[in-house]
Amino acid sequence: MKTIGFMLTAVLFLGLLTSCNLFTAVNPAPTLQPTSTIMVNPPEIPLPTAAPTLLIPPPTPAPTFTPRPVMLIRAEVAFDNYLLRTGPGRLFKRVAMYDSSAFVNILGREAGDNWVLVQTQDNRAGWMNVVGLTFIGDIVTLPVFVVTDTQILHGHVYKTDKTPASDIVVSIQPAGNDNPNLQDNASTNKNGAWYIYLPINSSGAWFVGPNGYSCNSNAVDNQTSCALIGNLPDGQTVTLPLTQNVSLEFSLK
Repeated sequence: MKTIGFMLTAVLFLGLLTSCNLFTAVNPAPTLQPTSTIMVNPPEIPLPTAAPTLLIPPPTPAPTFTPRPVMLIRAEVAFDNYLLRTGPGRLFKRVAMYDSSAFVNILGREAGDNWVLVQTQDNRAGWMNVVGLTFIGDIVTLPVFVVTDTQILHGHVYKTDKTPASDIVVSIQPAGNDNPNLQDNASTNKNGAWYIYLPINSSGAWFVGPNGYSCNSNAVDNQTSCALIGNLPDGQTVTLPLTQNVSLEFSLK
């Protein structure tokens, strides 16, 4: 009976507390909704599966030149004791001497067309002046050889109307020395150009200038009278060896 009475007393006591608001209901904490986050995935870059191939253009092929056969010119020596020299000039060493009726093959020429590179019947090679050779054909069809180990003096001669003068003789000699063994000369070609070649060890003061002409020159009134139109110009003195490439120009006056 005591137990029942105790339980009834407890129920009554709880009822009184409820009616008097002695217990305050605690509201549960609000539940925070997660903020919606948009995940932006970076673009996916595919990894190469193989080494890249470099496209290298093929090299441009060099132009091919078809060699053109050179027709040698057969020439006959016109004078006895005609000299074959080591270079295209009278001041170069002698290689051999040939009499008239000897034959040579002309292989090429120098730029002024006064000297030609020849091969003799006894298998020597060297330079001969065209004055002492008789041949059929034109040497301008032959290749021009670059002459090394020489000193080259060159230039032009012009007529009074400033056009090129052909077949004008330009000479060179040591200044103040009239020794004919130390003199050389060259004739101008159809372009009025002349070239004189000297041994590489030539030095000192040399006198250069036009001192003659041929009746075949286009600077004469006609080949019959062979009178030069105008007068030969004065020469110049040059000092060898030359420190630079200089063109010596002359004009008839």
